[in-house]
Amino acid sequence: MSAKLYVLISWPDGSRVIDIENIKEPRKPFHLCTVGEQVLARCPGFSGLYWGVVEGISEHKGILEKKLLEDRQLLEKLNYVALPMKRKPDGILSPCQQQICLNRVEKMEQLERMVLDLQQDVLSLKKKVQRLESLSFQEEPHRQPCEVVELFNGYTKEQLKETIRFDQKISTACKTLLYKLFTSDYIQSHSITGRRGNTFREAKPMMDERCIKIIRVLLKQKFGDHLSDTVITEKIQNVQKALRQKFKTECL
Repeated sequence: MSAKLYVLISWPDGSRVIDIENIKEPRKPFHLCTVGEQVLARCPGFSGLYWGVVEGISEHKGILEKKLLEDRQLLEKLNYVALPMKRKPDGILSPCQQQICLNRVEKMEQLERMVLDLQQDVLSLKKKVQRLESLSFQEEPHRQPCEVVELFNGYTKEQLKETIRFDQKISTACKTLLYKLFTSDYIQSHSITGRRGNTFREAKPMMDERCIKIIRVLLKQKFGDHLSDTVITEKIQNVQKALRQKFKTECL
């Protein structure tokens, strides 16, 4: 299974580190998520979904939490710099206070210039990369077009096949593929057929038919063609039942 990812998201009321599976929009494989992208996500401890901006992505939660702490400390320093600028009741600053303010303002200006320089460097590097890519394309005008590879939520058939190479049980391999292709929220909130199974409940949305089909294909290739679709469906539903039961337990 792929490594778990965490994201640092900036919301209007502050920044937080969350599990990347809390991102609900845009719908795409999590490894395609980029820094600076606006996303709709769930914030643990709050109800509903909120728009925010991705400030960092990492497999290590501690790295993002350290970055969050450093950002907060920098903000506190900037706020601290602004405090001496408040004048006394008589509207006069002492010479010492004036000098302190001037020194701090100079440091802030230096920091701002450093940020601008770094932004210019990044822009220059991007332009260089674009030129190199353009030259590379011009040097190989007769390159054969790339073969179109079918993707399943961002993964090829061979990549999915590799994830279950060491799974010895059908149920384990089925669970591995489900978690590779979908989020836990998606698995428990959808059904295989999309039909209503209980007359007292609304029908759940149908799961991605292409992804379910490739799961069946890979399981039959690994465990034999005698494996029926009915058995595979049962294994998928067992994973869904376990997730729904876990969700109910956590909500109690």
